Amino acid sequence: MVEKVPNIATPLYAKQPLFDRELEVMGYELLFRPQECLPIIDGNNATAQVLLNIFSSDDPVIKNEDLAIFVNFTSDWILQGVPVDRANCVVEVLEDVKVTPALANAIRIMRRSGFKIALDDFDLSLSTSLLLPEADIVKIDVLNLSKSEIKNTLRVIGGRKLKLVAEKVETQEMFEWALEQGFDLFQGYFFCRPEQRVEKLIKPPKNTTMSILASLMNADVEMDDIAKQLKTDPVLSVKLLQLVNNSRYTRIHKVKNLEEAVVVLGLEQLKKWVSLIALTDLDNKPHELIRVTLVCAYAMDHFAQTLDIAEVPSASNCFFIGFLSKLDAYFDRPLASIIEQLPLDATIVEAVVERQGAGGKLLNLVDSLMLGNWDDLEKYRNNLPVETLFKTYLVSEQDAESVFQHLI
Repeated sequence: MVEKVPNIATPLYAKQPLFDRELEVMGYELLFRPQECLPIIDGNNATAQVLLNIFSSDDPVIKNEDLAIFVNFTSDWILQGVPVDRANCVVEVLEDVKVTPALANAIRIMRRSGFKIALDDFDLSLSTSLLLPEADIVKIDVLNLSKSEIKNTLRVIGGRKLKLVAEKVETQEMFEWALEQGFDLFQGYFFCRPEQRVEKLIKPPKNTTMSILASLMNADVEMDDIAKQLKTDPVLSVKLLQLVNNSRYTRIHKVKNLEEAVVVLGLEQLKKWVSLIALTDLDNKPHELIRVTLVCAYAMDHFAQTLDIAEVPSASNCFFIGFLSKLDAYFDRPLASIIEQLPLDATIVEAVVERQGAGGKLLNLVDSLMLGNWDDLEKYRNNLPVETLFKTYLVSEQDAESVFQHLI
């Protein structure tokens, strides 16, 4: 069964990473979208609830002060002051705030007190230009603005010491175009989607990776066979030994060889670890993609044990459904073409590729939590209170983070 959930406040937020030009995560925007299914009245109360939770929870990402934390603020919150004492907190001024002399002055005071100021969804106008002198960061929506509009905005604000963020980067092509325009940071889902460029030859995955994945997905695989394959990949073997000796599995005597590691972990845990480690052997993929994959897989595992959904697959199978759902981003190929190479049960294929059946419904739930689509949670309220959904999801994030630290 899933571990007992700690007594913590419900974290009503989702996290979206911001990448630098080398595709390293430099921070997260905390997205909150309060809806009728959650006990939030308006945007101001939503901000209060999010602030309370993000700075008092055990979320490992939020606790990392080396990462910038972008928080959306309403005009009321800006005017009354920000009750946060964190050097890494970036005050994100929403695009729909009414720019008044009082608001501009409040932003000026916050910046002088040490806060970084970001202008969200910046669209150049006489009103918004009044805030530029007090801004450190400008975020531009590259999905909904034309390239000519973007270039014009960059031309007008050029020369200022500003960090430029390209928001809603949905494709590799758009990411590369934004790089050429001089953007410093990038936000969107490009990092977890395959490249769709017909003129580029797709680099095939390493043979050992696909071979190991295929073996692990085989219901009849034996422990000895896995250990034998592991010995063909020294890097993977070392990572597995590091993982098995971490705090969760630590014993009086350290595990020193693969045979012992296989026994200590057991077949199901071994399959999980090796599947995840195998993906880290692939080149040129952001570390954030590995973290997202871990969170999705562990959330599927935990929710399979706590949600009352008829005919839901086993927790082990749900873990692999979450894991498999991200493979297209690793191999830069359509998901269906990867899945067909693996010896999988029909219900798993149905869940991963078609998002159908109990497993597919659970995967949609996890995606809604990861992306902050709170409206989609309403359909699950009869099975589990929304607060329990968030708490269980946070446990999944904590488990994923503990593994992530040993994978990268």
